Amino acid sequence: MVPTKTRLVCFVLAGHSGIDPGTSAGGYTEAEFTYALALDLVRALERHQPHIEPVLLTTAGHAGPTSRVGVLKKHCKNHRFLEMPASPDNIARIDQKLDGLRVIKALYRQTHKADCVLIEVHADARKGPDGLHVLYGAQRSEALAGCIAGGHSKVTLRDDLRLLRLAPLPAVIIEAFNMTSPKALKTFLRKSHRAAFAKQVAQRICDFATR
Repeated sequence: MVPTKTRLVCFVLAGHSGIDPGTSAGGYTEAEFTYALALDLVRALERHQPHIEPVLLTTAGHAGPTSRVGVLKKHCKNHRFLEMPASPDNIARIDQKLDGLRVIKALYRQTHKADCVLIEVHADARKGPDGLHVLYGAQRSEALAGCIAGGHSKVTLRDDLRLLRLAPLPAVIIEAFNMTSPKALKTFLRKSHRAAFAKQVAQRICDFATR
């Protein structure tokens, strides 16, 4: 990171929404968990990492609390809604998301003089281990991916993922767990476990910001 900048702005994006709820398992959708995990991560950063400014990013389908997985209405200091009309065209939706991120990034760099990173949260690690799986798509994001993954998680380069390849800032996708695994699904239905997961990821983001 640039030594003269004192803060890191961390955009936390809840993956999936609306017409694309992601993986379904055990009667739950991936979108329900991504909102819960993204909100928990923002709250962990707000509480435990004072020099990191988290910004929750959501799209249509994440407008309210997800009570089925135990998400209560919580105050979030900084929440930005990315306006993306429902569309089956995934490329168009990603382009709109990137446009939104460019605007947000420019705003924060201008007004806060801070470095910015993007973390998109998902809950479908079927192609990886049951545990944390971090994806990155550009060289500038490799250090962020390595810090978040730590020593016991899988890190994968995915240069075929448009958002990761073209994001105008260091960006990674966190596959938090394999929700098709009944054991993992049961574990992440517990609010206490999600909170512990969020706190661990928040600390690793802090490690990246201060290295």
